[in-house]
Amino acid sequence: MKTRFFGLTALLFLLLTSGVWAGTPLPIHFTASVSPSPAHVGEVVIVTVKATVDAGWHVYSVVPAANGPAATEITSLPGGTAAGSTTEDAPIQKFDPNFQTQVAYHEGAATFQRQFRLMGPAGKSVTLHYQTCNDHICLPPTDV
Repeated sequence: MKTRFFGLTALLFLLLTSGVWAGTPLPIHFTASVSPSPAHVGEVVIVTVKATVDAGWHVYSVVPAANGPAATEITSLPGGTAAGSTTEDAPIQKFDPNFQTQVAYHEGAATFQRQFRLMGPAGKSVTLHYQTCNDHICLPPTDV
């Protein structure tokens, strides 16, 4: 029996306004979508997360840096199994004074994608792991 996969166009990234940084405006905002929608169990879907990053801040690439910041990754889709690595649009590569190493990151906006094979009914959220910094401070690595 095929189970319909209900669209994830309004994923639950509302957690960004809660937790340790409650009351503090966060410098990064996310929207997400899944295609195709609807999809069925056994099919591969593409989760796309778009980040809008406030001026002066950046979010790090999917490529880990030795002794550097947390890499960005779409880590899970309930009901799905990862069918590849998280990809991204072309990052900026530059020396980061916060970590004293060469890193790759995005300013202004970034798009991240990952494929998942549906193994059962999909949940209505995905989990994204990321870290954001400016030239002076870094917020702790976060899962939303």
